Amino acid sequence: MFTWLLFSKGGKQNIRDSGLEHLTLEELKQLAKDKALDAAERLRYIKELKARKERNKQKRRDQDKKKPKKKDQDKDQGGEEPASYGIDPDGPYGPQPNPCQGMGPMCR
Repeated sequence: MFTWLLFSKGGKQNIRDSGLEHLTLEELKQLAKDKALDAAERLRYIKELKARKERNKQKRRDQDKKKPKKKDQDKDQGGEEPASYGIDPDGPYGPQPNPCQGMGPMCR
């Protein structure tokens, strides 16, 4: 019995079409939307727009807004949590002992 695994497509999604180098961006956009053309031909223009990073710009811009900025990540990498998290380091019963104290680098 065979089990089929699904993998990603590989690395050939955004390869530019050398036959479309001479076309401007506006011409490509018009041809990609032209319903009179064959579907395969329109797909060729759409792929060229994607390879030029001119397709789905809004989608990428929205995804970039969701990613945390590098400056914020560096601040969060500190050893202690900021007080804004609302965690009392002493706990409800006073200071808590560190279970890794004296164990060396193996206890983390």
